[in-house]
Amino acid sequence: MLAGADPPCRFLSPHHAAVLDAATHRLAPGPDDMVSYVDRLLWLWVANFRDEYINGIALLDRQAGGDFTAVAPLRQDLILSQSQLAAFTSLLFGHIIEAIYAR
Repeated sequence: MLAGADPPCRFLSPHHAAVLDAATHRLAPGPDDMVSYVDRLLWLWVANFRDEYINGIALLDRQAGGDFTAVAPLRQDLILSQSQLAAFTSLLFGHIIEAIYAR
């Protein structure tokens, strides 16, 4: 592993991590290691959120036509504002705030 590189995720796939990274940066300018924080939550402590994250990421990809990370930032913003994603974006935003204050 390169010096300064994020450690590999234990729960999230590389694609899941990339989608979460893109989504978190669209929702709030939070810590750069937000994906690592969520991955640790899902791996170690909060297993009951695993399905919510997997389903939320899948919905982001579906709304983007296949890959949320491949669409323009403005389109990502529009996707994140859709009502069917409200529960997931709320959960994700809450974890962003936790990550910011957990430092």
